[in-house]
Amino acid sequence: FAAAQTGRKVTLTARAFADSDKLLLEQPLLLGPNGLPLDGRSRGRPQVFHLVKRGGQCVMVNDATRAEQVLDACTCTAAP
Repeated sequence: FAAAQTGRKVTLTARAFADSDKLLLEQPLLLGPNGLPLDGRSRGRPQVFHLVKRGGQCVMVNDATRAEQVLDACTCTAAP
């Protein structure tokens, strides 16, 4: 879902939501042929997603667009 929303591959670790329901995806840093950042360009604001438990389902929400995706392969536990 995050990859479809951002247009790039997204890889998460097993602990991605262990401490927070938020996921911030920053734009990749653009590098020149010498390996240095191009023109000091800003990468813009990160895209923010959050994970919610709705009934027995895990749902990922894009905060900017409010687009949602049920994550059928995931099990969510509400934080205390």
